[in-house]
Amino acid sequence: MTLKTIIEKLKEYALATPNVGGVIVNDVFRENFWEDAHYGVVAIIQREHTISDNLAIYRFQLGYIDRLTEDKSNEVDIQSEGVITISNIVNALVEYSDIDMNGDISFSVFNERFKDDCGGVLADVAFTTISPMGICNELKY
Repeated sequence: MTLKTIIEKLKEYALATPNVGGVIVNDVFRENFWEDAHYGVVAIIQREHTISDNLAIYRFQLGYIDRLTEDKSNEVDIQSEGVITISNIVNALVEYSDIDMNGDISFSVFNERFKDDCGGVLADVAFTTISPMGICNELKY
């Protein structure tokens, strides 16, 4: 599975989730430029990728962002929903694709000012798949 395919699948599974209104790839601060933000937002941020002879490991930071109420009383609700949402997206990718999760998902919570006061979670996750090394025989030079 290629990097592009993994990102496309993550976007597909995120948008299939009822509480997700948008997906941002790589630039989480792009949210500042959305005139009408559609919360909750899933962010897909690429991290270091490693390719060897046999395996490819693709690392991402996945985020779930939603708007806080004025009194911030929904902060834990958003964080809880974010953990569930990201877990479901990762589960779908592993279940329906030729890919495995490499290790655990590590979650951290945050509050941040984007266009609005927001809360959410960030999750570090890595996926393992068959390495694309050695497929150059398919290329025509």
